[in-house]
Amino acid sequence: MSKINPWSLQLCKKQAEKIYRQLIGDENVTVPQKNVTARFRYPCILDLKMGIRQYADIDSDKKRQSKIQKCETSTSSTLGVRLCGMQVYQVDSGRYMFTDKYRGRILTIDGFRSALVQFFDNGRTKRLDVLPGIIERLESLYETISSLPKYRFYSGSLLIVYDGLPQSNLIDVRMIDFAHSIYAPMTDETSASNNHIGPDKGYLFGLERLIVVLKDILNEEKKSLATINIDN
Repeated sequence: MSKINPWSLQLCKKQAEKIYRQLIGDENVTVPQKNVTARFRYPCILDLKMGIRQYADIDSDKKRQSKIQKCETSTSSTLGVRLCGMQVYQVDSGRYMFTDKYRGRILTIDGFRSALVQFFDNGRTKRLDVLPGIIERLESLYETISSLPKYRFYSGSLLIVYDGLPQSNLIDVRMIDFAHSIYAPMTDETSASNNHIGPDKGYLFGLERLIVVLKDILNEEKKSLATINIDN
């Protein structure tokens, strides 16, 4: 665990690397990065890789096979979503607990659910207060993507953030990583774009399963609290 916000540190390192490449002449174009966690006192961050397909149409065979294997051996194939990174502020220690993408790749379905439970656990209590708002935003995102035919968000990620400050109910849900996203406007039966008719079903499948798991966690934790109150 660390007292330093790992997410902000990672962004700073990436920005420093870009500046260095510019200075030595290896890079002429930059894409500004926005730290979406800047307004959070203690940002608790969940980074999820969405969809059942992560490779783009233009990827090489080697890269395509690598991405297919990552999907087939992880919850991407069973849930349409896998853990890419997570940091959770622990109130008692004042430190962050975090998980990386390598751990996320080996999680089972039950392991993925347990990781989500851990994401809302600050070491003292479970932050059930932020769950309804997050679920509501995910449902809104589901409706939006459902209305976008022919868009594909291959290798896209979803960022879920809440403030680890106990009295704060600040949350954020954002789609990120659009490098491999495409739009196929053609509808010719013989064209490759025929595979892109309708909304992105793989991304929607991942969102649907994520919403189901979060609702299940919320309901079970509420039942557990109710049982404790009755016993007392």
